[in-house]
Order: sequence, then C-alpha cells, then structure tokens
Amino acid sequence: MKLHQLRYFVAVVDTGSFSRAATRCGVTQPSLSQQIIKLEKELELSLFDRLGRSIAVTEAGHLFYPRAKRILADVDEARDMLAEELTEGHGHLSVGAIPTAAPYLLPCALAGFRTQWPDAELSITEDMTENLIRQLVDAEIDMAVMAAPLDDERIQMEPIAEERLVCVAPADHPLAQRDSVGRDELNDHPLIVLHEVHCLSQQVRAFCLSHRVTPRINCRAGQLSTLIHLVGLGLGISLIPQSAYTQQGTHLGVVPLEGPPVTRTLVAAWNASRQRPRLGSSLVDQVAEIARTSSDFLPVSSP
Repeated sequence: MKLHQLRYFVAVVDTGSFSRAATRCGVTQPSLSQQIIKLEKELELSLFDRLGRSIAVTEAGHLFYPRAKRILADVDEARDMLAEELTEGHGHLSVGAIPTAAPYLLPCALAGFRTQWPDAELSITEDMTENLIRQLVDAEIDMAVMAAPLDDERIQMEPIAEERLVCVAPADHPLAQRDSVGRDELNDHPLIVLHEVHCLSQQVRAFCLSHRVTPRINCRAGQLSTLIHLVGLGLGISLIPQSAYTQQGTHLGVVPLEGPPVTRTLVAAWNASRQRPRLGSSLVDQVAEIARTSSDFLPVSSP
C-alpha cells in the first residue's frame, strides 16, 4: 500500500470521478485507475463499483475512506512538523575533536552553537585522529574537527582554521627574551613533544625533517596541558598551537620562528557517503568565525 494510491483513492471519492481525480492529482486517468486497481487487490476488496460512465463507492470504500484520510493527514503533519523542527534546530549532533584542538577552539564555538540552537542535543567525543576517522566511517559520530592532511577517501573535509604553531620556553629562558628564533637554533635546546599518536607530534616531526632540524627530544607527553607544564618547569622548549599558549601558557615565553609562519590546518570532516549534518554546518560556521576574529589563526588555505 503506497501513499500515492491512498491520495488517488481519496481524490476519486471526493470528486466522484476517475477523470476529475486524475486532473486533481496531476496524472493520467489510466495511471490513476491502475493504481486504484492495485490498491483493491492488496486490500482484497472492491472500493468502487464501476457503472459504465459513473462510479459508486462500495461499503468497503466508505469504511476505508476515513482511515485513508487519517493516514494522509498524519503523514502531512509529520512532514510539516519535521520541517519545523529542523528549522528550529531540533535533532542530535555528535561531534569529535582531536585533543590538541578540543579544549582551545571548541568551548566558545559550542557556547555560540548552544545559544543559536538551544533545543539541539549535542554530544562531544575527544579522541585521536585515527579513532575519529573510524568513528566517522562507522557513523558513530556525525562530524569531527581534526588537522589536515587526512589521507582517507572515505572522509570529506573542509578547511575551517589555519592555526599558528609557536615556540614556547620557560619565562626565564634566554629564548623568551628574544623577538624570534631561527629554525636551526632548535637544535641547541632540548625539545618536549607529544606522543606519536597525536597528529601534532607528527606535524612537528615533519617540520623538523623538512628544515633539517634534529632536536634533542627530552620528554614525550600524553596531553598538551602536561607538555605546557613540563616546559614551565624548565625541562625544555616546545612547538605548540598558539591558541594553547593563549589560554594556558601565560607562565611561559612565546617566541615566533623566523621566516614564514609555521601553521597547521584544522578541518571539519565527515563521512563522504553521508550527508553533511545541517547542525554540523552551523557549528563549523561558529568555529570559523572564532578563527577569523582571533590573532591565533591565519586566513584559511586549502589543505
């Protein structure tokens, strides 16, 4: 039993004619008649008596008519309510984020999102890039904020923020008194990095390789906040996102690297086989707006 068959049936009863019903429904009369016949076969009942040039509604047809009207009304109401709820921001959004971005970029964006869509259900997952990709592929989360590149054809992404990476040192360290530090000078100081499971650690390693920097790695931390505290204790220097320094590194000295800015691209990512979530687009807009108004970020470039 299909909805268009019910609509055709109701139209025939309302107009008293197959031809007038076909005109009302915007279909040919033979097509409408065939669908009515299919409906009668499925019900195993005759809904109309065919009387030459006229028709009469059968007893079964009279009984079926209010039920068909109610089904169609319920469907129309469901469609209208769904459209209204989507417009008002109802629904659920599950967002993932890498640990080196979640604490520094998401809170303000989520606050703005909550103000705009107070009725939305929101869940947050903080995890490593590899795990977030798996969760996107398995539809466990709707979208994620991660760092490019993401070499996975199953994932679609959009750049949303270009974040500066800066050198940080203890406040009393000689580097902290400098206006800038040369890339090769990183060889002269012990370096604190994150464990390799973090994409930021991989990006720092790639930076060092591309600039022929061979730093002495003194510590590996599991969390960016731990790394910042280790730098503050004088165990070494590090390269971190500027937003992390802005929010947590006030007890440190920040030293820009000489030459072009060192950056990483943050992206919004989602399953390429799924529609991009509507609420997710709104959250991405919030993140992008924060990045545009913050000195921690640069204009976005393609990953």
